[in-house]
Amino acid sequence: MGAAPSAPTDEQMIELQETMDESMQRAAAAIAQADVLLLLTGAGWSADSGLAVYKDVADVKAYKERDLTYSMICEPHWLEDEPELFYGFWGKCFNDYRDTQEHEGYHIVKRWRDAMFEHTNTAHALAARLGGVATAAFYSFTSNVDAHHLRVFGDNEVRECHGNSETWQCSDRACHAFADVSDAPSRWAAPGGFRFAIDGTTQNAADGPSLQPADGRSATQEHGFSGNHPKCPRCNKRMRPSILMFADGNWCDNIPQRDRWQEWQNAVEAQASAQREDAGSSPLRVAILEVGAGGNVTTIRQLAENTVESIRARGGCATLIRVNPDLPLADSKHLQGSTISLPSYGLAAVRKIDVAMQSLRAKGTAAIAAAEASPLPLETVSIEPGHPSTPPESKVGVVKDYEIAASTPLEMEKIRATFDRIDTDGSGTLDQEEVAQAAQQLGRVFIGDDLEEAMTMMDSDGNGEVSFEEFCSWWESGGKLSASERFDLKWAQFGARFDQVLSSALSASGIK
Repeated sequence: MGAAPSAPTDEQMIELQETMDESMQRAAAAIAQADVLLLLTGAGWSADSGLAVYKDVADVKAYKERDLTYSMICEPHWLEDEPELFYGFWGKCFNDYRDTQEHEGYHIVKRWRDAMFEHTNTAHALAARLGGVATAAFYSFTSNVDAHHLRVFGDNEVRECHGNSETWQCSDRACHAFADVSDAPSRWAAPGGFRFAIDGTTQNAADGPSLQPADGRSATQEHGFSGNHPKCPRCNKRMRPSILMFADGNWCDNIPQRDRWQEWQNAVEAQASAQREDAGSSPLRVAILEVGAGGNVTTIRQLAENTVESIRARGGCATLIRVNPDLPLADSKHLQGSTISLPSYGLAAVRKIDVAMQSLRAKGTAAIAAAEASPLPLETVSIEPGHPSTPPESKVGVVKDYEIAASTPLEMEKIRATFDRIDTDGSGTLDQEEVAQAAQQLGRVFIGDDLEEAMTMMDSDGNGEVSFEEFCSWWESGGKLSASERFDLKWAQFGARFDQVLSSALSASGIK
């Protein structure tokens, strides 16, 4: 798993604040000079639209009186145990997301995308790698479920890794299985105009009429939204939002969206490798703008740092611009030299970067090329060795320091519980999609071909299914490591072997 987020010390935060203006300038230069822009957003990005972040979603009297927290309510079992509570909670979220206007930051980034990352040589190269499908050298990846990214960016450049509130699915896994084999729909879009009727005191949604315009009832009923408790159009069982909840083994991901993201990601990595092999090409430059990704759900932070590692391992140049008022530093300390740390809220930072960007672009291409786009070195933040461009020094016996530690009994219990939740049919095995889901819930983010590689390693009998024993074996042998940790391990192991061979050779030759 990736390194845990850590808050800056008071001394570090003072320096980050004092150097904020210069770092904003460097962030603008990094984006302006990039060939590819990847926007990664977490809950803090939605907060700038006025939406609640994790700690505030359930911060209402009705839930406090029952000692219910967000993590407790955000579990699918409430759909069966107390449907009024379930639809009240998710219905309120649904209503709020629909009724809230996305903030200006989305549109600022959209201007950057249109001006600098659409009709470019890199965009054309990526399109060729994607079979001629028109694409920009831009993607938006979010853990937010409000569907606001889809209001601004195209369907082919948005990945919602936890789903969204606009799309609903049947609560019955058997219904999903039928859809898989019959090529029938397994997810339905909520109709326009629909709103849940929520009791303002209890926050519950009774099984009765919803709030919807009279002229929209026909279309609404066709989608299963004829009342306050939506029903599956196929089997008439309760529907739920297609959002990945806690302890959720029944989530139905948007597979085409997931595949488009993976294909684009693979194309960028392939382009970085191609430019490394071409002596006449400069390294592919990738700017990763991560906004509002905190420490509660670290999917976005891990993806950001894994992408830096992946691009650099393929000869590219990757810069992470991390915008977070509390956790702006790189989690993997050896990546701080590739990270522009901005202790700011998202919209405020994007506005300042945009002002610097407009000034820079007005001066022309020469000024852009001359602008300093690398992260500002910080006196109070040390950078640990381990960057791909500067392999760590190796000494005999160093492997011991980098050995993969065995999971503790408590960790094994967590792995077992996660595996069992994903294995809802009790077969004792997981398919590829379920393996990805289990690994994600355990904190492991697959990058590029990682999933296929992991499946090949796990599925020893080649039957396409992974048993708990196979999953544990993979996990214990390195599956629990992030990309950066695996890289460090490989370097350490290589260095130890090299030093041992060299030492033996020198001893044999009599050289001391």
